[in-house]
Amino acid sequence: MFVADEFKKLILVMVLYAVIIPLILWLIAVSGPALILTLASVSVALVIVISLLVPTVIVPMFYTYTDLEEGELRTAIL
Repeated sequence: MFVADEFKKLILVMVLYAVIIPLILWLIAVSGPALILTLASVSVALVIVISLLVPTVIVPMFYTYTDLEEGELRTAIL
């Protein structure tokens, strides 16, 4: 299970890097004098997109959510 999770993590990182690094390099090439503003805007957009993807796509790849069984702990939490 550990090896499978590490392999999934490796694939995920490779896909994210394959998207983000060329995007940043392309922005550097075409931005000109507005480089800082462009990179800041793209960074904010990437943070928002990744924060939306983490709970819906990335976390379910590694963890399984199940309902808490009936009992004392569930009663205390609710």
